[in-house]
Amino acid sequence: MSPTATLFGSNSGNNLGDAAILSSILWNYRNKGFKFLVPTPNPSFVNLYRHLGNVRAVDIHPLRTLSVRFLGLTTINALRNSNYSLICDGILFGKRLFNPSFNFLSNLYILLPVLKALKVRLVCFACGLGPFDSKLSRKMARAVLEYCDLLLLRDDESIRLAIDLLGNEKQIRIERVGDCAFINPISPEHVAEKIFEIYGISGHTLVGVNITSYLGSWVGARTRKEEFFSKLEKTLIDVKKAFDLQYVFFSTHPMDNKANNEVAARTSSIFIPAGKFLSHDIMSVMAKCSAFIGMRFHSLILAAAAGVPVLGIRYAPKVGSLLKMLGSENLLVEIDNIQDMGYPFRFLLNNLSSIKDSQQVAVNREKQLALKAFEIFEQYAQSEHLGEFSLN
Repeated sequence: MSPTATLFGSNSGNNLGDAAILSSILWNYRNKGFKFLVPTPNPSFVNLYRHLGNVRAVDIHPLRTLSVRFLGLTTINALRNSNYSLICDGILFGKRLFNPSFNFLSNLYILLPVLKALKVRLVCFACGLGPFDSKLSRKMARAVLEYCDLLLLRDDESIRLAIDLLGNEKQIRIERVGDCAFINPISPEHVAEKIFEIYGISGHTLVGVNITSYLGSWVGARTRKEEFFSKLEKTLIDVKKAFDLQYVFFSTHPMDNKANNEVAARTSSIFIPAGKFLSHDIMSVMAKCSAFIGMRFHSLILAAAAGVPVLGIRYAPKVGSLLKMLGSENLLVEIDNIQDMGYPFRFLLNNLSSIKDSQQVAVNREKQLALKAFEIFEQYAQSEHLGEFSLN
């Protein structure tokens, strides 16, 4: 019988980064005999990926199933038919802890008795952890991590946080791996050319841009949205004139469509809305860009994975971690200092080749680390007996 795993992630189809993670998991396990059950409020989105692997959507739409995110009978039934459950992406955090429709940590904490009763093994699969800004969120996170057999974590900060939460009381294998999105397949060049035709993209040096309406709530930024966008627009226009650029704005979430569209319009740029293309199609367009400026974490990962040198605007701590990982902390801009983005942006454009080479060394390392996550879990899941797999 095929090993079956329930995938816990943000699989509504709204977030391009989360979609890339699902796509990558299915693609990289396509010939390995795994079956995946994916709780989602939007089964039609998951069904788009059925050609990539053995996957079945588990409907958790609140009106159809009376579920609150993962808290419902359809998820419990999926777990009843699973050997494993995988926590994917950075869904373990403490923000808005008491809003179960937003916070995944509280969902999983409440589900722990179900997982234990059904004897479903739990694994953190290429996850990022935190932040946990309260004692209760740390308590919940520790309980979830303690039940895990494996903690495959995508950055050093998450590993330090896991060790801090767990202490030395429980021996759990913790491994540094890479984000699954780094090894998401990229559509062939003709797909990008078709999208170019649709949006009339031609000529100029292309620079991809991604912004989010979240702004800086995760990092305590003080700058108001109107002020931030005004200063960003000025810098983009000034640099555009100096280097004869064409910007392509990529929205990676529907909630960001309005912001990306408005700034694109005010800078005479191209706008590609979220939800129109699959992640691997968007990556084929990103690959045509000479540089990329991004706020959303996975917009930067997808661009870097496509071979494009990136500059990050830190709307959340994980963006800073990523630029540090890429060895490009000098290409990280704080929201409250957005008026100073001109210097690192010009530096990037003046040193594209060397920065690309430097970042791609790190990207290739992350791709290998992402493959490591798949190899470890495959070894773990396909061991004939759990005792044959070392958890130490």
